[in-house]
Amino acid sequence: MNLKFLASSISNVYIQNPKVDAVLLGGSVSRNWSDEFSDIELFVFWKECPTEEDRKVSINSVNGRIIDFHP
Repeated sequence: MNLKFLASSISNVYIQNPKVDAVLLGGSVSRNWSDEFSDIELFVFWKECPTEEDRKVSINSVNGRIIDFHP
């Protein structure tokens, strides 16, 4: 699976929300060090505080799984 392509697709879903300012890819995928055990780490920068729905809608729309949320 091409994790960079998947990360780009997920980022495009986030960017559709007008409250999102930017999405940054981090971790091993961003450094081309990923392997079959890698996950996708996306850092979402918001222009204004997101609601719980704002935070979850993009993840749910791509059938993602939440491992951790920064408060």
